[in-house]
Parts: sequence; C-alpha cells; structure tokens
Amino acid sequence: MVLFCTPNFFGFNADAGPQYRGRLDDVKMNASAENRNTNLLNAMRQIAQTGNGPKKQIASMGCSIKWRKYHASYCVTIAQIFAILSSGKSP
Repeated sequence: MVLFCTPNFFGFNADAGPQYRGRLDDVKMNASAENRNTNLLNAMRQIAQTGNGPKKQIASMGCSIKWRKYHASYCVTIAQIFAILSSGKSP
C-alpha cells in the first residue's frame, strides 16, 4: 500500500499530465508567513507557462494524523481515490 501524507498537493498541465506533487509552502506551524516560499503557486505558474513542473519538488511535511497510533486507517492510496471518483458515488 502506498501512503501519502497530508496535505499533499498535485498540479497537472493542460493535457492532464501530473507535473507537481508537493507542499503548499515552507511556513512552519505557528511561524510568520511574511517571507514564505509559495511552492504550489510557483509550480502552477511554471506549469501554466511551460507545461512542465519544477525539477526540484519538496514533499509535504504532513499533518498530525500521521503521528496517531493507527494512522494507516486515516490514509488512502491514489488507487482508492480514483476508484471512489470513477464509481460516481459520493465519498
């Protein structure tokens, strides 16, 4: 099973090709957002201009869910997400 931390952001080009998977920004919990690096916004701007995502992508740090004793029950795989979406049922 492939697990992903949350929040995990994805960016796609006009051909629905995956170009970005990573964090929103570099602001740590309880820190000032004044001089933050807006990773997702910068990636999406680059994808809009070039069709390609940045070569360097920084993974999300994850939220507190992953530190819970039974964190696997809170996580889903990409395959599970696609199965839910393609079934037409509400998650």
